[in-house]
Amino acid sequence: MGLIFIGEVRAMPFGFAPPGWMACKGQLLPIGSNTALFSLLQITYGGDGKTDFGLPDLPPLPAETGTLEYCIAVAGDYPGRPEAGSEAAVCADVAASDPYLGETRIFAFPFAPAGWYYCQGSLFPVSENQQLFSLIGTTYGGDGTTTFGLPNVTGPESPDGPLNVCISLFGAVPAAGAEVCA
Repeated sequence: MGLIFIGEVRAMPFGFAPPGWMACKGQLLPIGSNTALFSLLQITYGGDGKTDFGLPDLPPLPAETGTLEYCIAVAGDYPGRPEAGSEAAVCADVAASDPYLGETRIFAFPFAPAGWYYCQGSLFPVSENQQLFSLIGTTYGGDGTTTFGLPNVTGPESPDGPLNVCISLFGAVPAAGAEVCA
């Protein structure tokens, strides 16, 4: 499954949360046994901030034949924050099991991890990331010469606050001819 960040939210196609994940049902968790996750989420999604904190409350994602349940990682790597003055520090030591370049993920914490950038429709210089530009071109905007646009994606709605959808600025370049997600 590659690199998993604590606080990352993914839609799972089976009726349970796998080990290290919990369903996003707005439940309260004890801070004492979930300190890393609490340090990221604080009381954004509920709780008293002294003994407990809440997870996002997300409805299932409808699919053609059933639903996908949103789950949050409660174990994994702690996400690194970008360095001051840098919205998206790019990681140089990326393994093939890490994200694909251009992959998008949902995070329940209020920042884009190092090497990721918010999917808010921003224009990005072609010169700063020619590989990503070669994958998405001007699909999401830009002039195609000096700039290209990142997707503008709104995360799933939680009654307690939005979740951040971010795009990876590092990782393996997906092979041509791979299945297209519809």
